[in-house]
Amino acid sequence: MIVRKDLSAEVIRQITDASKRADAVQALYDYLGKEKAKKAGPSEMAMIVGDIRGINPASVFSYAKHLIDDGYIPESRQTPATGLQPSFSATEVELVVDDKSPSSSATQPVGPVSTPTDTSTSNKLDLSALIPQGKVVYFPRKIGRIKDTKILLDKFQICRCLNPKFSHPQSPDGKSIKGLEFCTHCKLPRYRRAILLEGEQSTGKNQLVKLIAKKLNLPIIRVEFDATTEFARIVGEYKPGADGKFVFSEGLLTKAIKYGAIFVGDELNMARSDFTSFLHELLEPGGRLCIPEENLYVTPHPNFWFIGTMNPNYKGTKPLNEALRARFDVIKLKYQPRVDIRLTGDKRLVEIATNIRQLYERGEFTLTIGSRDLIAFAENRIRFGPAFAIEVLCNKFPDEESVQIKEALSTLLGDGGEEAEDDEDDDDDAEEA
Repeated sequence: MIVRKDLSAEVIRQITDASKRADAVQALYDYLGKEKAKKAGPSEMAMIVGDIRGINPASVFSYAKHLIDDGYIPESRQTPATGLQPSFSATEVELVVDDKSPSSSATQPVGPVSTPTDTSTSNKLDLSALIPQGKVVYFPRKIGRIKDTKILLDKFQICRCLNPKFSHPQSPDGKSIKGLEFCTHCKLPRYRRAILLEGEQSTGKNQLVKLIAKKLNLPIIRVEFDATTEFARIVGEYKPGADGKFVFSEGLLTKAIKYGAIFVGDELNMARSDFTSFLHELLEPGGRLCIPEENLYVTPHPNFWFIGTMNPNYKGTKPLNEALRARFDVIKLKYQPRVDIRLTGDKRLVEIATNIRQLYERGEFTLTIGSRDLIAFAENRIRFGPAFAIEVLCNKFPDEESVQIKEALSTLLGDGGEEAEDDEDDDDDAEEA
């Protein structure tokens, strides 16, 4: 089976940027080669192109079939279709009242709403600028024997078959698991579960999301939650249009749902519990977003993924509502000395940080040292000397804790601590600019 992560970045770019859907399928066909494409079949080729472009796989199925059967796509069959598109048009959204697809041909996908896509410019939104660019560095952690990066990449995969047949998997003792549905063909689940990344500050939560988004070539829409976060910013609100009439302006979450982005709800446990209650329905298997102002339901794009992050027990946070937490797969990220040593190149510094973290976990310190603090210390030490680096790090802590950390750093590192003596050649005059 073809999966997105097995494709090169270049062919993903070609499929994404192709001015015609036929050209996008042709790019995948050329990359796979005749034999591999024939083995995959038109359904799998259509699914991968639909996944990358965020469109209905049925709309490119015939192109893939022509290439496999005939080796070319007839000119009369080629139609332009550019840009990331919603899984429904603005006029069609009112029809989305349940999870049943409208009846159509045999190639019509089964599952969430798949009404014909509106290709007008007004219903397209280019989110490509939100796809992580440049080099993204993250040091994977193992959960059991599997890297967390592999787990998340696999968790993203759901059934994209054109005519899927679902069955209930069996438990180890042979009983049917009625709460789960897996495709009998691709062996993937029907729905994608939301993820909650939990850990202390600078344990790599957002860096992990960036790496996954880059590997999947998906945009990220990130919102930092707090007690003042408003429904209008997340879901949308009515605003006056150019003609003086009020029109509905989509919020950030609505855009992610409609156009297929990874939505990162940062610091989710800082939001008001009455505010996050609207997420309950969305995060259910096959869930949708309800927009009360419009009296509408928005069915998620196949690429939409909700990932929450949170720091536990920090000032301004509160325990996450149990009903909301139950809708996530929770992954806890912890500090890893081996990672900090690679980030800073200083084993002795990491030993001190580890001791402070242990004191924090026992409640003897009010604050801890994160990986960002260690990287900043390493930079300040190189550029301005150990005294300044120690001073800046210790200033983050209350006075009593600051003294203990300063003594430990000065002793273990063998430098810092003492104030530099005045140099008689120093110019004591004021500086002007």
